[in-house]
Amino acid sequence: MYSQLSWSQYKVIIRLDSPDKRDFYIAETVKNNWTVRQLERQIHSSLWERLLMSNDKDSVLAVARNEKQPSDAKEIIKDPIYLEFLGLHREASY
Repeated sequence: MYSQLSWSQYKVIIRLDSPDKRDFYIAETVKNNWTVRQLERQIHSSLWERLLMSNDKDSVLAVARNEKQPSDAKEIIKDPIYLEFLGLHREASY
């Protein structure tokens, strides 16, 4: 799998701080055949973090892979609510 990446892609991936994050982006780059620019765009758009926080991981991946275009502006512009300081569990109904 690692031989399928270019040197430029390695330079981008090696800057990531977490081994899990690096493994994720390596796997997605190989699976989706991302160019260096596509890889950088996914990293700068925080794909890894969005997937960890998302309740609908398949939808986030579909948008990242350009398989699905957002159908509504609410899918692009979110109003996040951070309530962990209250000790509340993460729920979609907030």
